Amino acid sequence: MVLFGSLFANKDFSMQENNLIDSFITKAVSDFDKKKSLSFRYVLTSGKEKRLPVIKNVSRGNGAAENWRDRVGTDTFVMTNRVSYTVIIKEKEISTISFCKYLAERNTENNINTIQIELDGVEILSPHRFEAHHSSEFGIRLYQDSNSCIGSIYNNNKSIKKNIGYPEFQYSKSLGTLLEKEKKMTPIKKQMIDNEFQNYINLNGHGLDDAKVFFDEKRKELIKLLKKKSKKKF
Repeated sequence: MVLFGSLFANKDFSMQENNLIDSFITKAVSDFDKKKSLSFRYVLTSGKEKRLPVIKNVSRGNGAAENWRDRVGTDTFVMTNRVSYTVIIKEKEISTISFCKYLAERNTENNINTIQIELDGVEILSPHRFEAHHSSEFGIRLYQDSNSCIGSIYNNNKSIKKNIGYPEFQYSKSLGTLLEKEKKMTPIKKQMIDNEFQNYINLNGHGLDDAKVFFDEKRKELIKLLKKKSKKKF
């Protein structure tokens, strides 16, 4: 497959993305313990462990989806960059953590840019609530502006900013019909609305504030797994 178009001009990690990775590594070392028993060694052959690009085709949805494109559409995700570190506790190598960048080009919708954090040798990091259900293996989708920068997409009240090119949020037909019939807000209806809004953000892309949350929560999960591992004999 030949990589083409402006999308793949951004196949490498951007400065913002590299900052997220660097912050993850730095904070993990200090979070693990005061003795700094945890360390990370950069793997020089990060991009050569597997030949890049790595290409995966993923169906967007299923036959029950209301949107026709989600029933029949397929996205081709291309891993264009990978940065890996050997995870070391008390001078013993126990795992490898990788930060993987995926891109997918669409003809009629915004292109996709995601980052996934993968851990080998200990346990698989659990799926995150910011990951789209049909493509969770590719991590968090990032929303970039015309300058390929990851900005904030939220107003102070968590509504989506206008005039940033972000797709407009619309309820599904089923939820829209329910809201018209039952005006009173109930805990179940609120949860349904929250779930749809979260799914809408997951599918269309997260801003820098969400990206920081994603990296922070993945880091905390990693530390929890590594502390559990460190209690066992190496």
